[in-house]
Amino acid sequence: MSQWSKIKVIIKNVELFRQCCEKHGVGFELNKNSRMIIQGMSVYAVLKDQQGRTGGHDEAYLCIKANEYHLIIDNDPNWCSITARVGQNGGRIMRDYAEATIRNGIRMKGGIVQSATEQRDKSLLLRVMVP
Repeated sequence: MSQWSKIKVIIKNVELFRQCCEKHGVGFELNKNSRMIIQGMSVYAVLKDQQGRTGGHDEAYLCIKANEYHLIIDNDPNWCSITARVGQNGGRIMRDYAEATIRNGIRMKGGIVQSATEQRDKSLLLRVMVP
């Protein structure tokens, strides 16, 4: 059964998020329909699975409300090809967005990421050196 979810992570760097989507074969197209509303939020961009399967659907949405961007995605991997490929709640896309955001913050403070190790559960362990 389809279940659309609003991911609670606030996306602050839309360009960085777009890059993470494209890395995982998910297209990012700005929405041209100003009347498109999902879960009470305006749709800023439509995310379309470039490697999707037939059947079900292959879209998710980046929505905006009060200058905050949120991912809206169907969390059922049987219906949504993006969820089937990258995991629930945006899976590897959100993981890579979080990693890139952390790396940028560390770099701005003069630190470096010494290593990044993927764990069994697909999360990342970052080893950081900050002055």
